[in-house]
Amino acid sequence: MPGPDTARTTLEVEVLDAVRPPPAEEAKMARIAADLVTRCRAAADFFGAHAEPKVVGSFEKKTQLKGADLDIFLLFTTDTPLETLKELGVKIAKSVIEEGETRYAEHPYLRGRIEGVRVDVVPAYKVASAAEMRTAVDRTPFHNEFVAERLAPSQRDEVRLLKAFLKGIGAYGSELAVQGFSGYLCELLVIRFGGFEGVTQAASAWREGPALCVEGTVPPEVLHSARRDFGEPLVFIDPVDLSRNVASPVSLDKFALFVFGAREYLRDPRPVFFFPNAKKALSPNEIREAAGKRGTRILGITIRGSPEVDDIWIPQLRKSERALSKLLTTYGFSVSRSDVAAGADGSDPVLFLFELTASHLPSVNKHFGPSALHENARDFVEKWNGRQGQLSKAYVEEGRLMVDVTREYTDAAELLKERARSVAHGKGVADAFAERFD
Repeated sequence: MPGPDTARTTLEVEVLDAVRPPPAEEAKMARIAADLVTRCRAAADFFGAHAEPKVVGSFEKKTQLKGADLDIFLLFTTDTPLETLKELGVKIAKSVIEEGETRYAEHPYLRGRIEGVRVDVVPAYKVASAAEMRTAVDRTPFHNEFVAERLAPSQRDEVRLLKAFLKGIGAYGSELAVQGFSGYLCELLVIRFGGFEGVTQAASAWREGPALCVEGTVPPEVLHSARRDFGEPLVFIDPVDLSRNVASPVSLDKFALFVFGAREYLRDPRPVFFFPNAKKALSPNEIREAAGKRGTRILGITIRGSPEVDDIWIPQLRKSERALSKLLTTYGFSVSRSDVAAGADGSDPVLFLFELTASHLPSVNKHFGPSALHENARDFVEKWNGRQGQLSKAYVEEGRLMVDVTREYTDAAELLKERARSVAHGKGVADAFAERFD
């Protein structure tokens, strides 16, 4: 395994000074973590739960950035029924976080804030190995143990540099809203390539997604078949669960962005890679002016937000974005780009945006018929002869029968107002559209 980078540039030293938690923050986090563990243990005893609290995540591994979250797992014995784990897990969590918000992944957990620090209290099973896990989060303590064993203390700042770089280019975070690199993947990359410089040097040479592992943790035949077994752009086999690709959340766009960013950074290292220039908020008039320069029209639809966990809500929103774009295209409107933005809080509204080459179309629409040589071509002519909305007789163009008809919708906004509810939405988004959309 390559050794950690020993020399840092002035820029990297400055970045670390900006992103590394100061001693006072470290001490505060340690105090809150110790207090939570003590209180969780007491609450478990009170409720008669066989659960041991454990600190996990980047704070425990000492790879966190400034302002990091705190993760506390409640490790239940494996003889605890799942329903009991869910019920007692939330009870214990609510007893230590008074104003927490219950969130749902595979099972419920609690999120709250203590002295400004975001805290997640998550129930899980204490299993002997990842192979025996009963819920998806059961492998997390093994991730902590692996990193503690394999990541040298001198490499912790290397992980911080990589996280800061990915955050700066917009590729940090495995959540579906980002589809980027998780903190654990950053740690594995540093273990694999030695440090931030080693990771960026390796990434700059990638022409397609590699299949990676920590040396000595994966049998050769598993690594050899990894590209076939995993369909994602980047593969990094989890050393504690060989059936899992740690890089599975990384989308093709974020993988390509990382490779391109690594090459550009090595060519010309600059602070902007870590601290991008703030985006200026535009007024409605400035948005209209910018769109005017592009010669396009922008349409937006807003619906209410949802308390659903992102893993459920975000895919539904993306499905709706695709369905609404298809609706516009089906009726002749050319969609240049589209996107959907959900607020960080469930109460924030959702915004769908569509950039169209034109928001109004002429009344005439060319309706395509069959080949004029087809034996049933006459049926098309008779079908359209004298039909309401017909603007021309049938004619032949490039061997096909055509007829000009009146377009059903000439205004994209009107189309969305009347048909937005009718496309294939997920249940949560369909309910939101049914209530109201603007």
